Amino acid sequence: MIEIIDSIGKRIKLLRKNYRLTQKEFAASVNISQGNLSEMEQDKISPSYDTLIAIVKNYKVSADWVLLGETPDYTIHIVQNPELQKMHAVIDKVMTHPDPEIRTWAKIQFHKAFAEYMAAFTENTTPH
Repeated sequence: MIEIIDSIGKRIKLLRKNYRLTQKEFAASVNISQGNLSEMEQDKISPSYDTLIAIVKNYKVSADWVLLGETPDYTIHIVQNPELQKMHAVIDKVMTHPDPEIRTWAKIQFHKAFAEYMAAFTENTTPH
């Protein structure tokens, strides 16, 4: 079942925690103060346009998700498929690991394991 995250502040907090960042680290990454981030996470203030753009660019999320909680259709597909849930959980855990060497290693291994599929994605064709 999909958990509904019903506020901008809760979604920003979830994003920060998924990246295992402190408020100070996340705030610095989007060029705001830790105090402003704290108020955003408590839904006392909303992010400015510049902050929203920084969050979207730095953390590869959509503005629709930050502002409205809307997710792309593929997210729903993952949630409904138990095998995809497991794979997604493992990939997410590795790709949000605090050690950049582990994240780089995982990317390399993923590309090696799925080279044919990765090539098909870039060429917009179906692998054989």
